Amino acid sequence: MTSQNAEMVTLVDLQSGEVLAQTPVAGKPAAVAYDPVAARAYVMAADTGRLYVLDERGGVKASRNLGEGAFGLAAAPQGGLFVTDWSRRD
Repeated sequence: MTSQNAEMVTLVDLQSGEVLAQTPVAGKPAAVAYDPVAARAYVMAADTGRLYVLDERGGVKASRNLGEGAFGLAAAPQGGLFVTDWSRRD
C-alpha cells in the first residue's frame, strides 16, 4: 500500500494484517502493480514520474525516470508493464 504524504510503500501480509516492510519512496508513490512470476512490485511516484522496482521483501532493486506525466501501472501476464502518461496525447 502507498502513502503519498509519508512517501512510503508498506508491504502487508493480507492474511494476518502484519506489516512486513516499509520502504521510503520519494515523489509521492501512488500506483502499484505486482508481477507474481518475478515476485516484484512496481511503484510509480506521481510527483516525479520515477518508477521503482521493489523485491518481495520491500527492497528497492532499481528505479528509472519515466517523466513527470507517468502515473498509472498494470503488470502484463507475460512480464511486461503498462504505464499511463497524463502528459502525452499520442
